[in-house]
Amino acid sequence: MIDLHCHVLPGIDDGPKTIAGSLALLGGFLSWESRIANPIMPLRVLRQRMLMGSSLVRGLLITGMFSAFFLGALYLERVLGYDAIDTGLAFLPLTICIAVMSMGISARAAARTPPSISTSTKRIWSAGSELGQSG
Repeated sequence: MIDLHCHVLPGIDDGPKTIAGSLALLGGFLSWESRIANPIMPLRVLRQRMLMGSSLVRGLLITGMFSAFFLGALYLERVLGYDAIDTGLAFLPLTICIAVMSMGISARAAARTPPSISTSTKRIWSAGSELGQSG
């Protein structure tokens, strides 16, 4: 990650400022949501422990996915010299896998199979899409 940072964004070292700004925006969002009548996300649902844990995990997964897309696109364009079309085509296998799995196929498969097999299948799909991305 440090190598990617040095090649893609040389001279930029605003990590603490970025984290502080992100936390300030999160605090503002939570403050706003707690005061309005019809919030986007009612904060009372986070009082349920299992829901709060699963929401945190889902948020971290989504953050990781978007970070991978963003940094992957920067790497492909700035380090490997891909143009916009080639970058989009490099991400196409992963995008297709996500689209296929979100059409309900994964829900039906999870209902029919034990969790260990379902998890293995997801890992195989993910590995296949990453291999497709690597060129």
